[in-house]
Order: sequence, then C-alpha cells, then structure tokens
Amino acid sequence: MVTIREALTEPNPVLDTHELRPGPNTTQVQGAVAPETWVRWTDFNYKKLSNLFASELRICNEDTLQAAFIRFLMPTVNWCLSDQPGSCYYGPGSRVPHELRPDWSCIAHGLYVNYVPGDTKLSSKFLPDMMDLEEWSKVLAQETYYIKTFQSRYGFIITDEHLVVLRISRQRTGEGLAAGRPYRSQTFYSSNYAADGESSFANTTASYLDNDPSTWEMRPPEYAVIPWSAHGPKNLTVKLSLWFLAMMAAQGDRDIDYSYPALDSWRKEGSKYVHNTTGVTKKRAAKDDKIEGRDPEASELATA
Repeated sequence: MVTIREALTEPNPVLDTHELRPGPNTTQVQGAVAPETWVRWTDFNYKKLSNLFASELRICNEDTLQAAFIRFLMPTVNWCLSDQPGSCYYGPGSRVPHELRPDWSCIAHGLYVNYVPGDTKLSSKFLPDMMDLEEWSKVLAQETYYIKTFQSRYGFIITDEHLVVLRISRQRTGEGLAAGRPYRSQTFYSSNYAADGESSFANTTASYLDNDPSTWEMRPPEYAVIPWSAHGPKNLTVKLSLWFLAMMAAQGDRDIDYSYPALDSWRKEGSKYVHNTTGVTKKRAAKDDKIEGRDPEASELATA
C-alpha cells in the first residue's frame, strides 16, 4: 500500500503557466519593513526531518494505518458513491450515535445508521489465514459483534495487506433449543416475508420476543479476501469491493436472516419483482431469472 512518505513525495502536477505575464508584486500591507537579506536554513533538509518524524511517516500502529485509509483510500470510494441512490458515505464509526464505536461506518439515505461496520487492523497482528487461533478469534468476535449490534448482515476488516468482507447469518434453532428462553404472554410471529408467502421457520415455532440480534446464535460467517495488490478493470479490488458492499447494504436487503437468496436473484412482492441484491424492481420476470424469497432455506424446510 502507499505509505505516507510515498504519498508526500509523489511528483507534483505540472501547472500550465504560459499565460502569466511579469509585473510588480501586489501587497496589502502598508509600512512593512523588508529584511536586508536572508540566510539559508541548513537544518531544514530531508535527512534531518525524516529522522525526526520517522515514526509518523510509516505505518507503525492502527492510528497511522487508519489515517492513511482516510486520506488515500476512502475519498475515491466515497466519490464514486456520491451520485448513486442513497448517497452512501464511509467515515468514522463514531459519527453514528451508539455506545459501540467501530473504526468505520457507512451511512446512507441521510440517516446516521451504520449500514456496513468495519474494523482496521495491522497485518502484523491479523491475517485471514493466521495460525494463532486466539488472536484470529479476537478480531472476528469483535467485528461480528459490531455487525450484529448494528443489525446489518455485512461488515469488513481492512489491513495494510487485505480487505476481508463478511456476511453473517442466524443459526436456525428448533423448539427444543427455544424452550429454555424467556416467553411472553402472546405468541410472536414474524411477518418479514408476508409479501412472498414465506415465513421465518424459527420465529413461527417459538413464542418469545427475540428481536435483539446481539444475543442471536450465528452460523460461521461467510468471508472473501481481497488482496491490497489487486488492481485492473477485470479484478475485484479493495476500493471496488467497498463500493459493492455499500451499494448492496443501501439498495438491497441488509437485515440479518437465517439464509440468503443467490446474489443474482429476484423475489415476488405483490405485483412486482424485486432484485434481492440491487433492489431494482420490474413488472415481469424473465425466462432465465432465478426466483428466490428472502429466506430460501425456510421454503425448503417447509416442503421437506
């Protein structure tokens, strides 16, 4: 990735000054006394100053890595999101009012809701295939807790070597596992899927109020790893992946479910069809369109 030193030592743009004409300098200061001469400041040189600020010019902790991402990565992603529906915008997690403050948030539709929580880590402490299971577990536990708490199925972990995108889903439980949980007087039924005729298998078999995602049992999270070095128009790059995550969360469904339809699929809602990932709607389904409801596993269980 680009270091602070590399970014600050890139060539400056060539300025077109061919139309400038010589002439006297203008000043708004009256009565100022000019120095008779000046002397060279010999200490102001690359070697001296680079040694003094060596730690600030390199990625040495999560704060400097976060600063590099804010300056060199996210502005491009945000600019490409700015004219899209929802006007998604990546920024600090602290701007979303909540006691939990992940490193990153993605807001959309003018709401201070964290659609895609994210965490920054150093590659020296976290790698997708690291052998230290304890340290790997710490990072995954924290990020998946962020995702659950902000009630979004999507999240990410970004390091100086990789972007890891995540999608979480609920563990489906039966009546036996639900028996020990607190019940309320009236039966609670999910109406999330009334539009396409499906219902949540777990919610229709239990009579307890279960609307706090942070307490839900989860399946192993799905993940994809995008290396920092990935580039080119036909490759999944870090910036493109962040753009996709924001668009999926803001335009499609982002709530946490037991199972998810294929990314390129449609569901029937009333008299129209809705794309499950992009949110695009149309009146008729094409011959080759894949039709799946929000929780396709529930349909399979119902017909089993």
